[in-house]
Amino acid sequence: MSDSEEETHEKQLKLVFLGDQGVGKTSIIKRFCYEDYTRQYTQTIGADFYIKRLNLPGKNDVTLKISDVSGGVVLNGPMLKNYLYKANMVILVYDITSNNSFENIKIWIRSVAEAVENTVTCAVFGNKSDLEHRRAISLLTSKKFILDNQLYGFLVSAKTGESVNSSVTELIAKHFGISLSRVDKEKQNHILKAELIVPIIEKYTENTRFCIICNYLGQIIPALHSRCTRFRFGPLSPALIRPRLQHVIDQEGVKISEDGKEALETLANGDMRKVLNVLQSTWLAYKDVTEDTVYTCVGHPLKSDIENIVKWLLNDSFKKSYKNIKELKTIKGLALSDILTEVHKYVHRIEFPFQVLTKLLVDLAAIESNLAAGSNENIQLTAFIAAFQPAREISPPE
Repeated sequence: MSDSEEETHEKQLKLVFLGDQGVGKTSIIKRFCYEDYTRQYTQTIGADFYIKRLNLPGKNDVTLKISDVSGGVVLNGPMLKNYLYKANMVILVYDITSNNSFENIKIWIRSVAEAVENTVTCAVFGNKSDLEHRRAISLLTSKKFILDNQLYGFLVSAKTGESVNSSVTELIAKHFGISLSRVDKEKQNHILKAELIVPIIEKYTENTRFCIICNYLGQIIPALHSRCTRFRFGPLSPALIRPRLQHVIDQEGVKISEDGKEALETLANGDMRKVLNVLQSTWLAYKDVTEDTVYTCVGHPLKSDIENIVKWLLNDSFKKSYKNIKELKTIKGLALSDILTEVHKYVHRIEFPFQVLTKLLVDLAAIESNLAAGSNENIQLTAFIAAFQPAREISPPE
């Protein structure tokens, strides 16, 4: 090696994101890894995994192994301990417009302390700083909490990208004892533009075939379109999923019931990857894959839960309905958005008068929109119960 060459120091770090459902963990990770953001909310099932390479000053290259853990994971269950195994850093995320998500950070911290055996660096990210005008937690409260618990604290916005890259980079640098200048903190990671891919394709087209996987063809520039043969892959039907699922079950010796298989197919919505991910998570957690264990593992309401909720909404008093649904959410770790989605499907099977059903669906849509915007879950739960009041005034068919 010549005198002008410097040694590159390779480092690895396992980073785990935790927090309630809907606080924006996946959005922060995708903004950090891909400079990408979408308004559409998709619940993480079990956990998703990402790899990101980061270049720090002094030729320090860090390979990040990032785990995006679902907010529906059982806090005291074995899966959380598995996800935190050999973690170097944990980032706890809350929504600054949701007081519940901030209060639950205390529970997440206790769960991390009980689950990990090694020393981990912990930080708290307050997401959705672009909604400062709707802040539910004062800056003084959040700062006091961070100081009292000796944590690192940052305010970020996955939507605008504000402070996401700089905050994560600063945390990692501190973990390795690397000093960052102001320029280093503000420097953005390199993004590979589509215009740069075209010359590469043209140069190697004679002996290389390129495969580009994307979600939205409309986002690809015409220069790439003209050099590609496009294939569209729709969701797989149960008839295609079931044989492959059975093959994996037979090869791995998994104990599974028929209703467990149906639950996997229902949750996956034609995505074979989700089928296998949920199967693996459920088997590791419970060693017995049934409908109950599948839904419990991913924090999704059971069919019987939805039936009970609708029965309470149509028959019980407002106070009793609120108490029952609140207890069910707490015990099973359910998100109101998930309950809302399943109840929406269920009410279509009830023969309500057209005017009543129309009003109910409009109200449910408004509640879903409010939840997506970060409204308080307790307030929206009361609105959810009130939306069924017109339906209570008629007698449901036998």
